Amino acid sequence: MPWAGCGIADERAGDLMIAPVPVPVECHAGYKGEEYPLAVFVGEERWEVSEILDRWYQGGRDPGCPAAEYFKVRTAQGVLVLKYDPAGHAWFLMCEL
Repeated sequence: MPWAGCGIADERAGDLMIAPVPVPVECHAGYKGEEYPLAVFVGEERWEVSEILDRWYQGGRDPGCPAAEYFKVRTAQGVLVLKYDPAGHAWFLMCEL
């Protein structure tokens, strides 16, 4: 597992959930800035995103629930869930499905 030791593993329903791990992400830059991921850098490897399977949003108006964007993406290495924090301009690997 390329991120062994980076987060807390928790096996639930066959999915590997880990504590959010900051990862560099190459993005399509459009009118909103970092619009969607093109590739994820896991360790020294570049995992190209071949398909965005799903996208959803969190919060924004409630200060207790900061805004975030989530992307379920397919790469040659597997399916990942990524989180983008627009306030911190940071990407996180949430889990591998």
